[in-house]
Amino acid sequence: MLSRLMDAMALRQRVLSHNVANINTPGFKRLEVQFEETLQSALSSKKPGATEGIQPVVRETKGLPARMDGNTVDLDQEVGEMQRTTLLFQTYTQLLHTRLGMMRRAMESR
Repeated sequence: MLSRLMDAMALRQRVLSHNVANINTPGFKRLEVQFEETLQSALSSKKPGATEGIQPVVRETKGLPARMDGNTVDLDQEVGEMQRTTLLFQTYTQLLHTRLGMMRRAMESR
């Protein structure tokens, strides 16, 4: 699960970078990665294997105001999302590191 969360955050970071790179492209529509909502729904269903096969999805963000040139990217929003994504990725990395350390200690104690 942690590796899938990390993969989703890495994809989100790439999409956010793509949005920033296209901030001056007329008509460009902001993209976003949807993953957490689907994961939360699967986890709350409590069905065995409900989280298997859940993948992040890249979609155009709907309902954003467009500038005069039709572009919907807001630099402040992108930077904020990049910071949030970085923090989440670091948290998941630390959790994975801790989990691997526990497994390593368990193997060494045999």
